[in-house]
Amino acid sequence: MEEVMVKEVVVMVKEEEEEEEVVKEVMEVMEEKEAQRERLCQAIGVRDRALAEVLDRRGMRTTMDLMEGLFPQEGPPRDQRRRGPMGPRPAAEDPPGPLVPSSSYYSTSAPKAELLIRMKDILLEEEPEEQGEEPDQQDLVLKKRALILSLAQKLSVLREARLGLQEELQQNEALGREVEAGVQRLCPPHQLDKFRMFVGDLDKVVSLLLSLAGRLARTEIALGAAGEGAPDTGERRTLEEKRLLLLRQHADALELKANLDRRECVVSRVMEARLDPGALEDYRHHVRMKGALATERRLLDDRLKLGAEQLACLMDSLPPDQRPLLGALDPGPRWV
Repeated sequence: MEEVMVKEVVVMVKEEEEEEEVVKEVMEVMEEKEAQRERLCQAIGVRDRALAEVLDRRGMRTTMDLMEGLFPQEGPPRDQRRRGPMGPRPAAEDPPGPLVPSSSYYSTSAPKAELLIRMKDILLEEEPEEQGEEPDQQDLVLKKRALILSLAQKLSVLREARLGLQEELQQNEALGREVEAGVQRLCPPHQLDKFRMFVGDLDKVVSLLLSLAGRLARTEIALGAAGEGAPDTGERRTLEEKRLLLLRQHADALELKANLDRRECVVSRVMEARLDPGALEDYRHHVRMKGALATERRLLDDRLKLGAEQLACLMDSLPPDQRPLLGALDPGPRWV
């Protein structure tokens, strides 16, 4: 019996090492692709100023910059945790999560590694080459065509990731319903009300922070587009006033988040006293992933929207007879 257990452990360790290699390899491909796109964006933006604003967003804060660290995905993956009476969920049912190049999220299960392999296949379908630095018009056209193909690949990968994320969101909502049923069965009415109020307020605070972060990022981009040395026009003053108002509202929302964190500690103590270890881990996972998955969904939506906008502008900047045929890499509608 002990020999069989040792063999099973060895097999599990080997599988984990193989999955880590897959994740590492695909992340390297994704990072290199992103670096190539950044270089092309900068080179094109310098020579075609009409595209500079939409292609080169360096130094501008994004929604994710403002949300960083607020809803981390800390904790073990669900298929590695102890299970309570709510029933086991095999690792094979754990759907793939979203595409975040800097995230370790994909290293949590085999299905996520499989998603990365599919993404790698998309990335390697077409390898646009970076062109030299000759300052002629044809070189600029070639760079635009290369960037168009690369952006089309990126949008295909992001759409694949969004499908995986939608499954993860649905699974977490289903887990939340199971958790609430367990709380209703094991807790008195006043504790159930506290649980429901906390979960409902968590949704509201997450939505508020994402909305304010998005509006603030867009306002700062608009101010950046106007230029620091631009005349003090009425439009610029309006944008600056809007930015100050959004900064105050964002600070107030962060206070609400801090208050919610304190309430979470109170609710967690109640859950610790009422739930068995497996059900308690389900509760913690559900609450943790609510904010994290909503934030990742906004990240994907923002990247899809920006990528579609960049692709449309690049296509419009070329004569019809010089636009590349995207074929299987068709990025879909201009706004996703």
